Formats: sequence, structure tokens, C-alpha cells
Amino acid sequence: MEIKRSTKLHKELFKKWQKEGRMEKITCREIRNGKHYVDTKVLSFSFFYGKIKEPAGKFNCFNINKRNKSCECGYAVNPKYHGKGIGTKMIKYCVSYVFKNYDLNKIYCQTGSFNKPSVKILNNFGFHRDGVLREHHELDGKFWDDYIFSILRSEWEQWYKKN
Repeated sequence: MEIKRSTKLHKELFKKWQKEGRMEKITCREIRNGKHYVDTKVLSFSFFYGKIKEPAGKFNCFNINKRNKSCECGYAVNPKYHGKGIGTKMIKYCVSYVFKNYDLNKIYCQTGSFNKPSVKILNNFGFHRDGVLREHHELDGKFWDDYIFSILRSEWEQWYKKN
């Protein structure tokens, strides 16, 4: 067996392979006009809490996949307000807002295993830990696992009815 860098000719051949079958069978990514499509749009929300005049946090949705009705989310709390429960409130409010206002089936996120506050928030809110990317996140010369979490619309609906 041998491995070589792909040439232009090889890449043309690969394109022909893709035309022989349905792209949807080999990828979960969104397909438009027979090609992978990545939506670069980011839904960016600033979170205000109580009488705080500046944003207490941010919540972004990206990698929006209309085919799978999913998006990835990322969030951060203003360092001035760490440890005050704002992250929990923000996740509850923003996830609810997104499910109420957008036709999505799943919201997922990725966080470092060292980020204990984030892991706790996601677990407490009902996100499911779907997987582990082993030694995926370098921080200060050490490799840490990253966790992939998700919540489905049906799970959020059950949570929302209870709360």
C-alpha cells in the first residue's frame, strides 16, 4: 500500500464519485447544489441581567445546519460576574429563546473538561454528554479532553414544562 498527495486529476475523480451517490448518505453536513454548505451566519446575543447596565454575558449560535435543524452554541460570562449564577440563568434563557424562535431540533456545544462551571451548568440544565474528544484542547502545555454536549427540542420541552 502507498499514500500520495492528491493531484488535481485525483480531485476531479473524487468529484465524480460523489455524483454517483447521494452526498446526504456520506455526510450529515448541509448540502446545497451537490456541495457541502457551511452557513457562516452567527446569531449573537448579549445577555443583560437585573440592573447591570453592561452585558453580563454573551451567547452565540453558529454552524447552523438547516438540513439537520441543529446549531452549535458558545457562551461566556463577563469575568466581573463569575460565580454569581449568571451563566446558569443565561443558558436557561438563551436556549429557551432559541428553541422558541428558531426551527431547530438540537443545540450542541463543546467545552474543555477543565471548565468545571460550564460542565456543571450543562449537566444541570439537561444537556446530554454525547462524547469526548480525547486530549483535544491544549492549555498551558497540557492536553485536556473536550466534551460534546447537546440538548434536543423534545428534552428542552420536557424541561420547560417542569420549570
